[in-house]
Amino acid sequence: DNHPKYGKIELQKVVAEENGKELPYSKSFSLENAVYTVKKGSSYDRGEVVGTITISKVTKDGKTIYAGSLGNLTIGKYFVKETKAPSLAASGITVGNVVDCSFLI
Repeated sequence: DNHPKYGKIELQKVVAEENGKELPYSKSFSLENAVYTVKKGSSYDRGEVVGTITISKVTKDGKTIYAGSLGNLTIGKYFVKETKAPSLAASGITVGNVVDCSFLI
């Protein structure tokens, strides 16, 4: 097949309770506007920026979640890193561990 193949990276940011249970949404604060930079290459540090994913509040399967995506990605290795925390981090609320991740499309 000579048609280009494309992929998509979808992220969902969750709220973690003290008991360790992950919740997709909190009425107490927002995880909106967190920004993830997506790079393609052999590593995040050496990769080329191909776009960003901004987290927003969306409804999926009747539930409110915080999510974002980046599509039209060609085959390759991608690295994702949170480069701007949601505004609640500035208010002294602990965001938790920020996980950098990689994807192979």
